[in-house]
Amino acid sequence: MTTNRSKKKTTTIDEDWMLTYADAITLLLCFFVLLLSIMEPKKEKFDSLRSAFAEAVDGKADNTFTDLTSEIQTMIQEKMMDDAMSVEQTERGMMIELASGAFYAQGSADFKDEAIPILMDLVDMIKDFNYDAYRIDVEGHTDDVPMSGNNPAFPTNWELSSGRASRVVRFFIEEGLDEQHMKVISYADTKPKVPNIDDEGNAIPENRELNRRVVIVIERE
Repeated sequence: MTTNRSKKKTTTIDEDWMLTYADAITLLLCFFVLLLSIMEPKKEKFDSLRSAFAEAVDGKADNTFTDLTSEIQTMIQEKMMDDAMSVEQTERGMMIELASGAFYAQGSADFKDEAIPILMDLVDMIKDFNYDAYRIDVEGHTDDVPMSGNNPAFPTNWELSSGRASRVVRFFIEEGLDEQHMKVISYADTKPKVPNIDDEGNAIPENRELNRRVVIVIERE
């Protein structure tokens, strides 16, 4: 019985071209290394250009902050909110402070009805400010008085300060600001503006009122 077996043909691939290609790549690499080695970097010109650019950017940012600060300050005066709201420029950027007693119900993160128009005006100003290159941090602060055990939503000052700051951010987002630029920070009573008690350990009510606040910080990314 005869069996037919098929013979497999072996094909040899000519890879000589790869050697030529590798040589060309090596020569190009050597060329660029040589070119880089003989270049003299103009450090002085680079530093000068960088400084000029930084000054231009900082100057524009300062002018923009100044305009927005002026607009907010005008609104505060027109609305007669001097005791409840303030704005200032700092090294961080712009700081807008909201007194908790004027904007929130006691022991709550719900806005008072009269606070909502103020916040809407603030949103409109921030939109006009073109905040794309900026970050908006919203900080919640309380005084040193512990929360009562009758409020399950806010068992401690940490939850209360977080809830109030979060409520501002949620309102901003609902009114059209981009959430990608927002951050909520809860400080409770760890960063008071002024002492909550005097040297004898007595409470200072007016200071505690000042320490109950939400701070909106607008700074460059």
